[in-house]
This record gives sequence, structure tokens and C-alpha cells, in this order.
Amino acid sequence: MGITRAKCQCILSGTLEWEGDNPPPKPPAGSLLEVLLEGAGVNKTKVITNADLIPVETPLLSDTMAGAEGRGRLAQARLRGGEYAREQSTGRQLAEPLHADEHRTERLIGTITHRVLELLASAETLPMPDDPQIAVWIERNAQRLVLRPDRTQIICQRVQWLVAQTLSCDIGQWILSSHPDSGVEMSLSCIEESEVKRYVIDRTFLNVSDGIRWVIDYKTGEPAAGEDLSAFEARQTELYQGQLHQYAHLLERYFASSEAPIKTALYFPATQRLVECS
Repeated sequence: MGITRAKCQCILSGTLEWEGDNPPPKPPAGSLLEVLLEGAGVNKTKVITNADLIPVETPLLSDTMAGAEGRGRLAQARLRGGEYAREQSTGRQLAEPLHADEHRTERLIGTITHRVLELLASAETLPMPDDPQIAVWIERNAQRLVLRPDRTQIICQRVQWLVAQTLSCDIGQWILSSHPDSGVEMSLSCIEESEVKRYVIDRTFLNVSDGIRWVIDYKTGEPAAGEDLSAFEARQTELYQGQLHQYAHLLERYFASSEAPIKTALYFPATQRLVECS
């Protein structure tokens, strides 16, 4: 979860013991250490020896609120009492193990697709489905991953198709078009049971024609082999209805002065379907 939700960087660490002043031994094939030390796309790897460690008794924080702990306290103080913090999304950044399964591949496809749809929804005008800029966005996001070339190609082709599906249907164009009071990858935080909880809403906007606020979650899956479309949509609705209800509740409080009714829905680029959940 920490890796898939990282926005600018993700710091991974591992330990390896060896004797003497020799360089660290070669890590086992396919291990996390191999990714950290030798993986393509991993930046600023640092090997820390015992001489670099700080004694336990050395104070790491001053009396003022500093560092991660201080930021957490400040965030709780800011959000206490029902206030919300809106954050600017900068995209997701991932590291991929060398032996990924199909489930992990689907997750990476979803991550890059979300990022490209975010860029499209933020654009002044929507491009054509075959616009070369879309391929550039996809390739740049894929380059951030530690992936084999053949898997990278599979992921890029799938994302390209999903984005083209979205841009070539009326519903997808409507979702991505400019709307008032809109948000894309909108991050909201609140206090729940004394903990700061953070939620990211893929797309929300006020539809001028009927005065309804839409809350839309993108889903890049599609029916399994032999599965009926209606059965697939019913299964997905049951799975994500609670999450969308929570999004709607947050937006009711965020737009407290608005009387616009809220509708929630799942959008499936693969089937070009918008499925209402409320």
C-alpha cells in the first residue's frame, strides 16, 4: 500500500550482513535487495554501514514539532473539528518486483490509466484517441516502474486501449470534459476514530444541466471469461458501493454550502459503461 500510494517517492530499505570491508555480496535473484541495489529505475540507492548509524541515545527531534511526527500532529490539529485538507495530486510512483503475477500487472495498468485520465481531465481540450501525446504520457509513467521490457509493452498497450475507449465514447468525454466545481484525483482527509484517514476521489464535478454532483470512480477491469455483463456490474457495485458512499459523505461536508444532490457511479473504460451506485 505504501508503494502504490506514493506520490513523489517511496523509500525502501533492507538489511544484509557481511564481514570485513569488502563490498556487499550479490543479493539473491528476485529479492527486494536485488531491486534496491541493481534494479533499473531505482535512484539514489545508499548502502549504510554500521559506521553510519546513530546511537540510540542521540536525540533525533527537537522540542518543536518537526519531521514526520510533527507533520502528523499538525495535520491532526488542522483536521480536527471536521475540517478537510485538499491536496494536489502529482501522480503515483511504483516499484515492481522482478517476478510479477497477473494481478500485479492489472494493478499497474489501473495506476497508469488513472494517471493518464487525470491528465486528460486537467487539459483545456480533450485530444483525439490517437494523439501521440497520450502515448508519451503512458511511456513516461511506465518508465518509473521496475519492469521487464515485455511486461512494460503489455501494460502500455492495455493502457493505450483503455484511454482510447474512454476518449471515443460520449460518456467518457462527458466525464473528462470541463465542469464547474470539479476535482480530479481529489484528496480529502478527515479524523475518524482519532485517526487521520485519507481518501482519493478519481473524478467529481457539478453537472450544470441537471444540478447534480457526480462522484465517479474509475475501474479498469472487465467481465471474466463467460461472465455476463450485468453480473459483472452487480458484483463491482456491491464491492465498491460502501467506498463511494463514503466519498459522497465527505463531499457533502466539503461542499457544505451546496444543496446539489449527489450521485455516485463506477466508470468502466473497457466496456464504456457508467454504472450508478446510488
